[in-house]
Amino acid sequence: EEARTKIFPTVVQGSTFYVETGTPYEKLEVVNTSSQSVYQKGLANQTGTITVGLPALPRGIYFVRLLSDRAPQHVQRIMVQ
Repeated sequence: EEARTKIFPTVVQGSTFYVETGTPYEKLEVVNTSSQSVYQKGLANQTGTITVGLPALPRGIYFVRLLSDRAPQHVQRIMVQ
């Protein structure tokens, strides 16, 4: 299942990126390099391709965490341009 979860593009131009997953996650969280949460979105156990629109964030590296009570968290790095 883990191999079926991907976040793209990893270099985000503007504010939109996508999560493609076969694993039902409850929540998506974007954290900065200081581990501060800068965005959260409830996923309600959706699967398939989910569109995520970020608020205006400073350029830099962030980590997208997908959280579930029933599956290990999935973490992937993105860069906001």
